[in-house]
Amino acid sequence: MSERADTLPLVGGVRVDMRALAGMRHRCDPALCRRSGSCCACHDVWVGDEEAERILDLLPRAARFAPQLAGAAAEARVLKRLGPDWHAIERGENGLCVLAYRA
Repeated sequence: MSERADTLPLVGGVRVDMRALAGMRHRCDPALCRRSGSCCACHDVWVGDEEAERILDLLPRAARFAPQLAGAAAEARVLKRLGPDWHAIERGENGLCVLAYRA
């Protein structure tokens, strides 16, 4: 994260890197979610090393809501290294990204 964390806006108790969010090249296709229940059921979710590090840093907080994300082996249950700077977010038994949730 290029900005200091305390300068990022706080949204729902979470610091949000707005520049990174605006730079995402994801195009949501609501039809996919209607058919499969979630985009991540149809597509792998890949992240670079920096994003993977941010995800791992947030796992202890996420584990309060998703106990399966707790513990020493949580990293292996969440990320799979694909290459020098690429990771895939693992899928759960339901076929969805292990970080997926329904609001």
